[in-house]
Amino acid sequence: MGRPSYQPTPKDLKYVEALSSYGVPEDDIARVVGITRKTLRKHYLDQLENGATRANAQIAGFLFTAAKKGSVPAMMFWLRCRSRWSETGALSALGKKEERLAQAQQPDLSSPVGEVLAAREQRHVGSELSGLARPPSAWPVADTRTAA
Repeated sequence: MGRPSYQPTPKDLKYVEALSSYGVPEDDIARVVGITRKTLRKHYLDQLENGATRANAQIAGFLFTAAKKGSVPAMMFWLRCRSRWSETGALSALGKKEERLAQAQQPDLSSPVGEVLAAREQRHVGSELSGLARPPSAWPVADTRTAA
């Protein structure tokens, strides 16, 4: 005689849905309930697939209500996520590789070397703007020729 067929209780259905909504992996849920993953998927498919969606919908409802009541952080989060707003307000014309290259070429201002490079760059740009920069042809060059 074979093993009796598994029958989930209403309490188990709610428990599995709650665990799924919290993001607990299916293997862990099956272990806690005391069944295999295959049995879990057979008897609790709705709870597994809908648990996270229901939880996200509930949290989204709280966020939406907070935004409607005037919560600025909730409004900002909503606009960033749902309306694709960004802090800069403009999309970059560069691709991902170009953006990373441009960032890599910027000095790290938190390091001593970065501070020196930034100050040097600022002096260089400032002197060009004020007309005080000398063209390279005016730089003194040591005479390395020897008399023959």
